Amino acid sequence: MNIININNLLRASFIETKKKILMCSIAIFCCGTYAFTITALPEIMPFCSSIIVIIFASRYFQPSLKRSNCTHFFNLPVTAAEKFVSAIIYLLICGIILHLVGLAGASIGHYLLLPLVRGEVNMHGFTFLDTIFLTCDGYLSAAATISVFLFASIYFKSKAFVKTLVSGAVFLFGFSIYFFVLFCIAFGGLNKFQNLYLANYDNSTNINIVDSAFLQNNYYILPIIIILFFLSLTYLRLKETEV
Repeated sequence: MNIININNLLRASFIETKKKILMCSIAIFCCGTYAFTITALPEIMPFCSSIIVIIFASRYFQPSLKRSNCTHFFNLPVTAAEKFVSAIIYLLICGIILHLVGLAGASIGHYLLLPLVRGEVNMHGFTFLDTIFLTCDGYLSAAATISVFLFASIYFKSKAFVKTLVSGAVFLFGFSIYFFVLFCIAFGGLNKFQNLYLANYDNSTNINIVDSAFLQNNYYILPIIIILFFLSLTYLRLKETEV
């Protein structure tokens, strides 16, 4: 893996998307400033940069799949691993830049404009640091979502963002139907399950389909599995597309 090739790919990506990054940075800055000036749902501000990075991920490989560009892109003297690593670094840098820009706007709104407009800080009792940073599981969930949309950008030839949303909705709907049918087969219907649950409510018997305590204590396992799974699929798809 050649660092120079990765650097060249990153430079080309930033040159092609510098206007989009600038426009998104201005939007994030204005939203952060406005939200923290009037305290209008400032808790959602950290998610804005994640949403923009998700959109960037869904479009990263899309231009390369067009007929006019695909031959040039896949014949570049770089390996699939270098293209893959450059995509990860690009999205990481974009996320950091957008988050820092949002942090700057939030700081101006919170520490400078809010005292001028309202005359005091923390009027609604929210903590500034708690609203500008995601929690650990929030970052993991964002990274998992980004990995899904990055794979979609190399899997779908066009409109990857919309197709991923539709595919996700269809998958969740199908999984819900499957789980409901399996649930009814296992317990003989909702009424029987309710009666069984009420009968064992005061007893020592517990009906646990899933170990909720284990999932709560190890919440990070599922996002990490999703990240590794879809990043692996992205790399394999990239190599397959080149062939």
